[in-house]
Amino acid sequence: MLKKFKKRLREILAPPQPDDKLSKAFDIFLIALISLNIFAVILETIEPLSLRYGKHLHVFELVTVILFTIEYLLRFWTTSESNGFKNITRNKLRFVFSPISLIDLFAILPFYLPAILPFDLRIIRGLRLFRIFRVFKMGRYSESFKMLGEMLKKKQAQLIASLFFIMILLIISSSLMYFVEKKTQPHEFSSILSAMWWGISSVMKLSYVDIEPITLAGKIIGTVVAFLGVAVFALPTAIISSGLIEANKDRKTGVKKKCPHCGAIINS
Repeated sequence: MLKKFKKRLREILAPPQPDDKLSKAFDIFLIALISLNIFAVILETIEPLSLRYGKHLHVFELVTVILFTIEYLLRFWTTSESNGFKNITRNKLRFVFSPISLIDLFAILPFYLPAILPFDLRIIRGLRLFRIFRVFKMGRYSESFKMLGEMLKKKQAQLIASLFFIMILLIISSSLMYFVEKKTQPHEFSSILSAMWWGISSVMKLSYVDIEPITLAGKIIGTVVAFLGVAVFALPTAIISSGLIEANKDRKTGVKKKCPHCGAIINS
């Protein structure tokens, strides 16, 4: 009886099958709960509303955190189990340290930590900012987020290579600008590290940065970096675009995947 209940509960918590209305209803309920919770966190930062409705917002957060905690514990309890104590322990640890489970944990920890550990009040206020992690919980129930995660995992080698290329460009351009501009602008380009702020602003196209090269050589370097910056950002954009197209095609062709929580084969 317990095994059947546990199996059914695991099916409800897992990505819903087309004919599983209860699982779909559970996902819709959690999406609504997460959305309302994030909205409450935003409202709490508006001082007049916080002073007037602070108690109500706190009660709502208490209720939602309890529900999120129950959800997390149920997912932990219903994690796939194999024969043998070692396999059970390994599966439980794999669940706890999986990215989506860590997001779930970070979503509820800021509520409990101040009550458990004697933190300074300023640190407690900082920890409360981690409540915004609850918005990432929606990725579990959003097909778009799932497809994006699959794409990033599939294209991680190409994306890492493009980021490495950006870092090389940043270091080289900042070093050249430092040696060219350090005499004319000793405060702005006092070191290669400080020159990197100019490099970041040039590569990232930050319009609010007022550091500009004065020398002719510096202007030439800045122009080259500006052109390369466009090409640099076109590279990861192309990788992400092609990855999303491939992921969308895989989903349309019905590629079967395993559920990360229960191990069941599901149609993507």
